[in-house]
Amino acid sequence: MIGKFLRMFNPRWPLLKQEIVHQHLGPFVEKNSAGYTITIICRGEQLLYRDDNGSLVLEISIYGQWLDAASIKKWDKGFGVSDAQRMMVIDRIKQYFEAYQGFHIKVVNSNENLE
Repeated sequence: MIGKFLRMFNPRWPLLKQEIVHQHLGPFVEKNSAGYTITIICRGEQLLYRDDNGSLVLEISIYGQWLDAASIKKWDKGFGVSDAQRMMVIDRIKQYFEAYQGFHIKVVNSNENLE
């Protein structure tokens, strides 16, 4: 299902798929007992978040240390992300960056920056 989602929204899907398939658990992946997985993909420009609801591909910047909240829109299963789900995902990603990457990530909203 994630493949269909990425093909629809990202023309670089073949490269993303190869990177995801060959990704090993390590400093850029968190898989935990809470039932979700965080994987940094595309050289730190995107993040793959997976849990029981489905998968999300988010815009991030490892180098700029930010996460674009506006990129949290739809699960790969086609339904929208609720505000509560969005906040949960953001909180989990913040915790991941603090614990595994050693820095606090800023949450930005590209929609607000465009207005």
